[in-house]
This record gives sequence, C-alpha cells and structure tokens, in this order.
Amino acid sequence: MIDKPYRAAQDRRCRLQRVRRKSVRNVGGAAVGAFLSGYVSDRFGHRITLSSLALVFVAGAIGAAVAPNVEIMIAIRLLLAIAVGGGSSTVPVFIAEIAGSRYSAPL
Repeated sequence: MIDKPYRAAQDRRCRLQRVRRKSVRNVGGAAVGAFLSGYVSDRFGHRITLSSLALVFVAGAIGAAVAPNVEIMIAIRLLLAIAVGGGSSTVPVFIAEIAGSRYSAPL
C-alpha cells in the first residue's frame, strides 16, 4: 500500500519528462526550419519556398496518419516542426512583399 503513491508520483514524473522532450524537439525543429527557410528563400525565392513547405505539410500529415510505429511518428513530427518554423519565418516576409509599401505597415 505504501508503494502505490510512490509509483503514481514516479509515473507522473516520467510522463512529464516525455512531454518536455517532445516540446524541446518541436521547438528545436522549428528553429532549424526558420534558419533553413531563410537561406532557401534567399536562394530560390519565397514562392518556391512556400510551395515546398506546403508539400512538406501535406506529406507530414499523411505520414503522421499512416505511421506504423512511434519512431516514424517522431521523425515525421520533427519534419513537421521544421516546416512550421520555415513557414513562420517565410510567410510574414512574403506578405510584406506582396502587400506593397502602403499596406505593409498595418500588416
């Protein structure tokens, strides 16, 4: 009976550690995506970068839906985190470019 509360607390700590690792992986992937998309946008343009990111999002969604095991799901989620980081750094610049100087400040 004394061991039961200890096990429950230990299970909560293990779950919390898994959540932390997952969060760090997602944030790290987003940071990598933001850095990489800046280079790709400068080299190939914003439209091609955004089209590529859209393909990565679609492939990641399909891959996450049909992932056969946890390891592949983790890899796909990391790929999606990279795409999120790329989109978050590319989309605002693209919107500012196409909006023109009159409308870019309020955006």
